[in-house]
Formats: sequence, C-alpha cells, structure tokens
Amino acid sequence: MSHAPVHFTPTSAVSGNVLRNKLPSGVSLDIPRLQRLSQKFFKWTKSLTRTDEQEEIVKPKKIEEYRAGYPRFSSLISAHHPYHICRRFTQVRARLLLLKQDNISQLEEQLEQIDESETHKIFLGNARRDANVQRKQVLADLDFGLKEYDELVERNHRILSYPDAKRRDVRSILNWLMNNSIARDETAFLSKPDLLCVGTVHDDAFLQVEILVENVIIFFYRLFKKRPQIDLSNDPDVYIFSSPLLKRITRAMIAWVVVIILLLPVVVINAVEKPAVRISIITTSSAAVIMLLAMMTNIKTSEMFLSGATYATVLVVFLSGNVNGKM
Repeated sequence: MSHAPVHFTPTSAVSGNVLRNKLPSGVSLDIPRLQRLSQKFFKWTKSLTRTDEQEEIVKPKKIEEYRAGYPRFSSLISAHHPYHICRRFTQVRARLLLLKQDNISQLEEQLEQIDESETHKIFLGNARRDANVQRKQVLADLDFGLKEYDELVERNHRILSYPDAKRRDVRSILNWLMNNSIARDETAFLSKPDLLCVGTVHDDAFLQVEILVENVIIFFYRLFKKRPQIDLSNDPDVYIFSSPLLKRITRAMIAWVVVIILLLPVVVINAVEKPAVRISIITTSSAAVIMLLAMMTNIKTSEMFLSGATYATVLVVFLSGNVNGKM
C-alpha cells in the first residue's frame, strides 16, 4: 500500500525577519529551538509510516516458493488464519472422561465402605489420630484421580469452546490438496465431523463481510484478468489475500453499512409528514436492526433486547422532538 509523500516547509527556509514582522512588538522568536522542534516533528512523521514502508520492502514469500509437501502445506495454512483446522477428538475425549469419572466413583464407594466398617469411632472424628492405612490410601488415590479428572474437564471445556471449522475453508483446503503432494492418509482428518478452527474470527458479521470482500476482489480479478497485488499465491486457482489490508476494507464496509442502517430511518422520518407512516418506519427499522443483530452476530438475548429498545427509543425521541419543533 503506497503513501503519497507529505511535504513540509522547513523552519530554516523561512526568513526570520518575516516571522518577526508577523509577531507582536516585544516578542522574540527562538529560531534554533524551532529548528530542533521541527526536526523532532519530521522524525515523528517518518515513524508513523515506517511500518508500512517495511511491509512494502519485506514482502512475504509466495506459497509456491516453498518446496512441495509439508513445507508448502504449512505455508498455505499459515497464510490464512481460518485454515488452522484440526480435530477435537470428541469421542475419545468423552471416553477418557467417562473412564476417569467411573474410577473416581469406585474410589468414592470404597471410602464410604471403609467409613461404615470403621470400628474405631475416634478415627472418624479426629483425622490426626486416624491410623486406618486403607482409608489414607483411598484418599490419596482420590486426590490424584480428581486432579487428572479436573484437568481433563478443563481441557475439554477449552477445546469444545472453539468454533466449528467453516465448510468453505475445509472445502478450499481439500481442493488445494488434490494437486499437491500430501499423503491421503495424513489428510483424512479433514473428512471428520469434529473439526475445529483455532483462527476463526468470533465476530460472525465481520467474517461474513470479509468473505464478501474476498469474493468481490476475486470477481474483479477474473473480469480484468489481472492478478491482485495483495495475493499471497501465484496459483491461478488459489486466492489468499493479505490479512491486514483485507481487514481494513472489511471494517470500512461495516462502518458504512452501520451508518446507513442507523441514519437512513432518521432521514426518512424527517421527510415524511404522516404520523402513522413514521411509526411504521420506526417499527420496521427496529425489527430490521434486531434481525441483523440476531443473524450476523453472536449477541446474547438480553443484549439483543437492550439494543433494540435503545435504537427504538432514539427514533421515538427524534420523532417527538421533530413533531414538537414543527408545532
């Protein structure tokens, strides 16, 4: 992404007499100090564009520049975060969890039996004097078993909380693997139903708009027969775009859509005279906003009600203020 050069007039190029003529009488100007300040300012402006300049100089390698096999496959996955797909092994995790749970249940039953058959009641009320070796061993086994059980529960919770892999991304990887040298047995995991994605964006609305932007870029590429400069692959059938630029375009589009959705009803209400039509516009707009939030985001039910009520309240307040102003 290129930046137009910014031109400044150095302080040293401006005549000191001219500056003094513009100043009130009795006020002097420290030219050397201004020169030092201007130099610091120029350095600061250069630092703002340093990252972009480095991005232009240090270009990432194309996927096809890596050797065929796992080097190229790894570069493909690293080039696009949604391609970080792996299995959950849900059935195996459930099996291990059930076995550990049953083991703890057996130890719990043993502890209850030991307590019921205890002949020395003092051992049950005074842990320091408890001399029952069998009970101490069962408690130690329970402590160790619960530790492993808790770790497995926490791991399962973390793994199960990852979003499912998108079919679009799985299908793209499978299509790419058809023409690349990776053993079929080692890519068979992509056909399993328990796939998760580590790098998926949790904002569904952002992800959907990002996919739309990708499709538009691909459409214009095919239309003009020109390869996009932000593409990370030389393969004519592979389109992987630079993530930072794609995210900027997506955020800009979302910002414009949000502005239109929120302000368009206000403009329409201001142009309409009949109160019944205005109320219908408020109802329709509020319903549309709530539907978009429910369909495109992971918003909670309470947050959805709050957002809809807030939006409707703003429109009603605007309507009442507009009516009072005309009266």
